[in-house]
Amino acid sequence: MGQTTTLYRREILRAAEEHRLDANLIEAIVIIESSGQTDAFRFEPGFYVRYLKNDPTYAGQNPRRIASSYGLMQVMYTTALRHDYPYEDPEYLFVPTIGLHYGCSELGRLLEWADGDVLKALAAYNGGTGNWLGKAPQEYCKKVNAKLDEVAEARRV
Repeated sequence: MGQTTTLYRREILRAAEEHRLDANLIEAIVIIESSGQTDAFRFEPGFYVRYLKNDPTYAGQNPRRIASSYGLMQVMYTTALRHDYPYEDPEYLFVPTIGLHYGCSELGRLLEWADGDVLKALAAYNGGTGNWLGKAPQEYCKKVNAKLDEVAEARRV
């Protein structure tokens, strides 16, 4: 069965309520994205090469800094900036309340983009709005859905 809870349920509940999202869904995403580890970090070199390398906005910035995913929901720094992230340092995304806020904000934006279609929004959360039909995002949806069922069952007990 695997992991069905995190140490950050209270923070997840607050962020989910603030953004009008299902807390169990957010917890499932947290488990899949970071195994509930606040210090989770993943450099995305392909994202850097495809989207940021030639963007003048990010000229001269460290690729590992701007093309990495941080914290519980593995929020990218560039994603947080789109949601008015006020810090120059992306490492604040490791703080559970901050990372959850920006991850939930992005998921809410994607749900609007997807006209409420949760699977489409999840796929876009993983692969971007231009790649949501890709194989990896579709597999991600299956993982999150399976984990959501486990989390929901564990929370019923």
